[in-house]
Amino acid sequence: MHSGEVTPSEYRKQIDSDLSRRSSAGGFVYLGFLVALWATTDYFSRYPKALAALSAFSAASASLRFFLSRRFQPRYDRNPRAWRWAYFLSINLNILAWGAFLAITFLLFGYDDWKTLLLLICLAGTAPVALASMSPDLLVLRVYLFALTLPMICANMYLGGIRGYGMAMVFCWYLLFALFHAHTLHRQYAQYTHERFALAAAKKSAEDANKAKAEFLTHMSHELKTPMNAIFGMTHLALNSPPGADQRQYLELVKSSAETLLKMLNGLLDFSKIEAGKMELENIEFSPPQLVDETLRSFSGELQRKGLTLQSHVDDDVPLRLRGDPLRLRQVLVNVVDNAVKFTSEGGIEVRVSRLDANAGQAVLQFVVRDTGIGIEPGKRLSIFEAFEQADSSTTREYGGSGLGLAISSRILQLMGGRIWVESEPGRGSSFYWTASFAQPSLEKSTPERNLEKAKESRAPVRILVAEDHELSRTLLKKLLEMRNYHVTAVSERQRVSGGNKAPDHRPGVDGHSHAWDGWRRGNRRNSPPGTGWPPHSDRRGHRGRSPESSGALSGRRIQRVSLETH
Repeated sequence: MHSGEVTPSEYRKQIDSDLSRRSSAGGFVYLGFLVALWATTDYFSRYPKALAALSAFSAASASLRFFLSRRFQPRYDRNPRAWRWAYFLSINLNILAWGAFLAITFLLFGYDDWKTLLLLICLAGTAPVALASMSPDLLVLRVYLFALTLPMICANMYLGGIRGYGMAMVFCWYLLFALFHAHTLHRQYAQYTHERFALAAAKKSAEDANKAKAEFLTHMSHELKTPMNAIFGMTHLALNSPPGADQRQYLELVKSSAETLLKMLNGLLDFSKIEAGKMELENIEFSPPQLVDETLRSFSGELQRKGLTLQSHVDDDVPLRLRGDPLRLRQVLVNVVDNAVKFTSEGGIEVRVSRLDANAGQAVLQFVVRDTGIGIEPGKRLSIFEAFEQADSSTTREYGGSGLGLAISSRILQLMGGRIWVESEPGRGSSFYWTASFAQPSLEKSTPERNLEKAKESRAPVRILVAEDHELSRTLLKKLLEMRNYHVTAVSERQRVSGGNKAPDHRPGVDGHSHAWDGWRRGNRRNSPPGTGWPPHSDRRGHRGRSPESSGALSGRRIQRVSLETH
């Protein structure tokens, strides 16, 4: 049962369970009718054998119905079909015998005799009770009503005359009325049962979600403490050791731990932003082949360390330029490839990009990432795309991770008009597929990114004005841009607005209302000067290879203005 859905077998078992629970003791009421006949009529003295047979049959039917109800679970689980037939016969053979008994009494004594009136009152009173107790199973209830009334209808038709035909019509009307209410009560029962199943499923889903979140928080507390402890420990060692090679090693461990910590925090922030509906996609030009190439290059160190191969192929019909959000597309690609690398110990990984269709300025791309890793159990192929979920808790303990990467990827692809799914076989690897829709750019336009590309191609110096109020961020941005051989002037935001420090040969360049440290960690390592060690080799948040040239952004938040001029 998932999300309120219930299988036919589960629904059928619920019907039979409710039927047996409601009507288990109903058979014994007919023994009371026999006592009334014995106490108020001479039926037993005139027809002792017939009444003794009816009494024995009623007692046996009532006992069988009660036994089947009390032993429902073991008997039903052993053979549901046999249980259903036995219960059906214990109800309807008994009422058929009593209906026939009433019809025979009517033919023998007529309506004016007390015996007929007593039986008619008793049996007519069972119909409303049957409507309530047997409403779970409409077939049982309909057969019950027919078995009760048809013998009297036939008996009155046999007598004929105005009185006989008139009473036959009365019994027919009574039967139709009872059948109508039987259908209404059964429909209400069915609606109530489905709502009960939906409520139970929602409760279970909420409990599972709370359990998953509790496990996630327990796991994340450990995952966050580990890099933090490493940062504090290595920083302490670096501060209290003499200058030398060891200090560099300590600082590299600090940087690696900080990257791990940042990856987890970014995952949490991205997910909360998506859940709050605050994530917005950029709409800028980018090159899909270049994006794939740059992203996969950042995995070279990890692939080499694990001895894995990586193959990538971009089909020829994939456009060289598209419009969309390359940052988020790269994030999805990194999340999936990162999982493939993490869960693959031998063999290799294959990445393929193809074009599905195109129309009126739109192009739909399909990405496939195949690995030869541990694979995924069939029952987990949907849950891995839910928040805080991994294949199982042992996966989290062995391989680490927050369990948010695929959930974030799924939400991002929904925003891109696509979806993600997986085909996998345990022990033989997995294949992740996803689609995304992008706009095809129109004619050549002059954009800051293209101006920058043209400037770099012509090797003309690029002059950039950085406006940032935070002194540390402003200095960091200036130094990083100068490391890329740009001519930079850094001023505060107030100076930029007033124009006090604006050089005559500069246009407004970068308005950095952002955390520059976090933003520039997402830069493209391939554009860094050799030996600087900055930006880091891989940004674990999934923004590998994103450069100012491709996005016009220098930070985690979107840069407000980028204008470049060559001299």
